Amino acid sequence: MKTGKFIGVIARKQRPTKKHRRAVWENMLGTVYAMNDQGETRYFDYDWDGALAWAGVTDDRDPRLYRETTRHWTDHFTSPTPRVGQLVLWITEQAA
Repeated sequence: MKTGKFIGVIARKQRPTKKHRRAVWENMLGTVYAMNDQGETRYFDYDWDGALAWAGVTDDRDPRLYRETTRHWTDHFTSPTPRVGQLVLWITEQAA
């Protein structure tokens, strides 16, 4: 199985399942956005460790690397989302 590394996380290069959600994606020049379990998105300058902690990324949540395929029609200033074709780190949703 192919693996890749994204901001220090080793993940499988594989399509996410329906149980996966977006966790972390790059903004520009190494800055990142992260989404937590409640669906809140936050900008992290170059604080990759903070972004991973905010998103809840751990090895037991099946991290995967896959490019975004959905076009989002949102205001990127209030609800930032990854662009189509952008590499995204996905993780499984936390059990309730």
